[in-house]
Amino acid sequence: MPPMPTPHPAVRETSRRFSTRHMLMLALALEILIAGSVNADRSRRPGVTVDMPAVDGHVIT
Repeated sequence: MPPMPTPHPAVRETSRRFSTRHMLMLALALEILIAGSVNADRSRRPGVTVDMPAVDGHVIT
């Protein structure tokens, strides 16, 4: 009886090219960076506005 051949795992050649999924992820990351930098330059009102009391000695708590 001949010896049984040992199974070898299927080896996939690694590709140096970007896949479509990687290109889409990079494009999305670039779009987020650009949109964030554009929105960072806009002046916005503060979230909480505190008015100074008209009478000295009064404290807003």
